[in-house]
Amino acid sequence: MIRTISQSERLDILLALALVFRRTNEDAGQTAAELAEKSFSALSPQELETLQTRAALFDRMPPKNRQLWQSFWLDKIRRRGRSARLDEHINPLQTVEALKNEPPTIQLLILRNLAPETRREVAASLGVEDFFETTDAEAHAPTNEIVAAVRQKFLSYFVALEDVYEPVALDKFTIAELSGFIRMLGVRETATACRAIHSKETLAAFLNRFDEESTRQIVHYITEMEKVKQFWVIQAEKLLRETWSPALEPDELLRVLGLKLLATAMSERDETALRYTAQKLAPREAQMLLEYVDEIKINLASASDEEKSNLNKRRKTIERLAIKFIQSGKIES
Repeated sequence: MIRTISQSERLDILLALALVFRRTNEDAGQTAAELAEKSFSALSPQELETLQTRAALFDRMPPKNRQLWQSFWLDKIRRRGRSARLDEHINPLQTVEALKNEPPTIQLLILRNLAPETRREVAASLGVEDFFETTDAEAHAPTNEIVAAVRQKFLSYFVALEDVYEPVALDKFTIAELSGFIRMLGVRETATACRAIHSKETLAAFLNRFDEESTRQIVHYITEMEKVKQFWVIQAEKLLRETWSPALEPDELLRVLGLKLLATAMSERDETALRYTAQKLAPREAQMLLEYVDEIKINLASASDEEKSNLNKRRKTIERLAIKFIQSGKIES
């Protein structure tokens, strides 16, 4: 478990567990900060300092808030890996993927508990819509024990928002908003790369590859980002060249670029947050996102301090764009 969570979540879990096991007379009167220093001296100096800071914050809370904080973490620890509900923002194709190898009886049991619109789409993809409409639900009702077991197995494929530690703007997207944001990132990166093209004729020839709406959006960002630093223009051009392929349709190119940039923003998130974002995508794009994140992590192992710093700047830029995207309520089709 510890390897799949963020450092902040890991330290809060350690602190919560230490407070639970503060049972002896020797430990009973200690503050959380004192307990952290005594119990976790084996941590690295940086981690110990962070843990002591979080423990000091706990000590300053009113007694009621401290109790709520402990209850929250103990409940979160108990529930980890066992979602209590089906999140409303799951791509229907991900539901199809989870059910496609299940027997029809299991498929129908799950389908009956989905929202009507999602149920129709998933049933059609599974090819069971006719059987679903003509099956007598009461005559084939399984026992409560079977329903509970099937439900828990199905829920284990997915993550709910409350399972994500300290959600950020990227986690607040609906399926449609995430799709629009990915495309916007691709359009914006293409526009940034276009600033390296100094010939109007060459720029026009390049933009002619895209449809009218995509061209309009790219030109909009070219004019909007007049003050973009040359470093980011070079980086965008490099990413565009690496991604470009004759096999990719122009709209696919924009989405792949967007996915690669989203992976940059997700590269330091924990597994739960990554799963939560991936489940909003179609299975193929979800797999691409996970692969891009893995690639970034591998490259980081040998990256220079300057490269790590640039990656961090890029990540923060994308996080800011996500906040602006939500505030604007803009969904690019």
